[in-house]
This record gives sequence, C-alpha cells and structure tokens, in this order.
Amino acid sequence: MPVELGIFGNQSNYGDRLVEDYGKLARIIASLRELHPQVVVVATSGTYDLLGIGHARYLEKAKQLGDILVVGVDSDAKTKRRKGNHRPIVDESERMEMLTHLRSVDIVTLKTDDHKHLEFLSVINPDILVISSTNEPSADYIAEVKKFCKDVVLLEPQAKTSTTTRIRNMQAGLLDFLKGTLIEEIEHTIQSAAEKFAGKPKDDSFAPVVSDE
Repeated sequence: MPVELGIFGNQSNYGDRLVEDYGKLARIIASLRELHPQVVVVATSGTYDLLGIGHARYLEKAKQLGDILVVGVDSDAKTKRRKGNHRPIVDESERMEMLTHLRSVDIVTLKTDDHKHLEFLSVINPDILVISSTNEPSADYIAEVKKFCKDVVLLEPQAKTSTTTRIRNMQAGLLDFLKGTLIEEIEHTIQSAAEKFAGKPKDDSFAPVVSDE
C-alpha cells in the first residue's frame, strides 16, 4: 500500500511539505536526524519562477546527493528586490506549491527579507548545500555558508534555456506583435483621416469679409 501521508507521501501533500515556520522546520529536521542518524540533508534555494525542465532536473540532481531535499523559495518581495519589479511572473504561493509536485522535493519553505542573512541555512544546518554555478559564488561566500553546512556542491544549469531567457523571448514576441499591430492601426487611422479630409467641403468660415461700402 503506497504511503500517502507527510513528506514521505506519494502525493504532493502541500500542507505537509510546505513549512514556512522556521521553528517547526528546525524541529522536523532534528526529528529526522534523531530517527535516522545517517540521514543526509540537502538544501538549495532560488526563485523557481516559470518552473521548467531545467529546474526539475536541477532539483533531481540535488536530491541524488542525499536523502532529504529542502528547498528555500525566494518571496515575491525578495525576488523583486533582486530581479526587478517585473519579477516574479508567478506568485510565491503558486511557485511553492508547484515544487511540492516534484518527486525530488521533500520540504519547501519561504525565504523573505524579514529573515536574517543565511537564516535558512542556520536553521537546518544541511549536510550539503547545492548552489547553481551560474551564481558564481565567491570564495568568501563559500567560506561563509560552510559555517552552517558540511559541504557545498556547485551544479551546472540543467537546460539550455534559462527562465530569464524564456521571459526575454516572451517579451520580444509581445513587442514584435505590438509593433505590427500598432503600425497597422496607425496606418489605418492616417488613411481614414486623409480620406475624410479629402472629401470634406472647403470651410469658408475664416474667409475675409468683403464690405460693400
């Protein structure tokens, strides 16, 4: 009989996998380690906007490094601050719920601007922290995060097209569409105005008045 409950269930179990309270998250990780002293906890984080195949492959690779994968998701406010007001495309609640549908993800939590620097890591003290190589973390940053984890693994992008590229392509397509539509509308408006003007009787209201005197 398949297991259907908790973070080990076969279903998305969003209510169990989403753990926004960091105190509760710390207790869950501590309990897992108490029950299974050899358990390897893996952590990673990101925006996960417009979830694509690259995200899915990346998280699967991360999960293969251990037993439990905890994913931190940047809040909407945090994402806007880092990436601009046009991001995220998908709001935080949907981004988090989508992640719980991936078999590789065990626990999802939210990272906000209210959290202290590296609080996500200090709460769970993962055995392995997975970072995308595209972030190009500095040696100082690696040394800093290693205070809260045993090892840091850099993963290469798992797809040729990134979320940013997908968004730019969408914007470019929309711009091309708008350009074509606007040009057609402007040309039509000018043509209509020209036709109306050409067929309009001459306005003599401002012609000079000639006196009979």
